[in-house]
Amino acid sequence: MSENEGFCVLQAILQQQFILSSDLWALFVATNLLCLIVLGRSEEQIRGYERFYHPIAWGLPMVTWLLLLIGRQKLLLLQSFFFNPL
Repeated sequence: MSENEGFCVLQAILQQQFILSSDLWALFVATNLLCLIVLGRSEEQIRGYERFYHPIAWGLPMVTWLLLLIGRQKLLLLQSFFFNPL
């Protein structure tokens, strides 16, 4: 892996992590507002959901880029097989 390629992989990981995390946080804020305003739930009821927000908002993006990083080697093998036939 060249130095530039490593930088590109790091940049892709950071983008994957933080863009998806910010989208999930926006979804959670909207869900809280929906529950509070439209459904009329109390703050105490909504706080019960907040313990799940951090693991989901930070963990789900991490799982996605870890799977992509692990599967990268397998993808490179498949690409070399299909695009460079014997």
